[in-house]
Amino acid sequence: NGNMRHVIGIDAGGTATRAVLLDETGRCLGYGRSGAGNPTSAGAELAISNQVVATLAAIGQSGIAPDLVLLTLAGGLGLQTGPTVSAALAAAGVHADVQVAGDVMSAYFSATAMPTGYLVLSGTGAISARIVDGALDGLADGIGWLLGDEGSGFWIGHRVVRAAAADIEGRGPATALTDLVLAQVDDESTPDED
Repeated sequence: NGNMRHVIGIDAGGTATRAVLLDETGRCLGYGRSGAGNPTSAGAELAISNQVVATLAAIGQSGIAPDLVLLTLAGGLGLQTGPTVSAALAAAGVHADVQVAGDVMSAYFSATAMPTGYLVLSGTGAISARIVDGALDGLADGIGWLLGDEGSGFWIGHRVVRAAAADIEGRGPATALTDLVLAQVDDESTPDED
């Protein structure tokens, strides 16, 4: 059907960016992945470049031009980034209406069509949300790595490195994590040397 509309959804996260090309029935026609798409953690230029790369990969061999690009980012970042992404996509040959949504609502509705429920999201960051009648009704955490995001990938990694540092310096208990951390930092290092 030549009149079928197509949309690309971009999930621009702190670690990776994913883009998917869908027709209006929800059928996946293409998928693309690239590096960090969050302008706060990656810087605006790299983040937008990664968003464009993932989008072009999703279009791929099909060459199907989307009618709409829906960009999802943490919090309100997309409101600042949306117009720049639109210009970058146009420069790459993707001329589509670009709309922005917060990642909490996109994550929730990617899992269910139920208008009321809860979301627990844990990736690079972490947040919990209550959705009532299709609208955000409450949030917990999601305040970033410096103050919160408890249970997130960053939070876990940070605790591992702190435990290893305490072991190495003798101010904390020995942990099996120390050798694993050192192996990632320097293959030649031992706790005694450091």
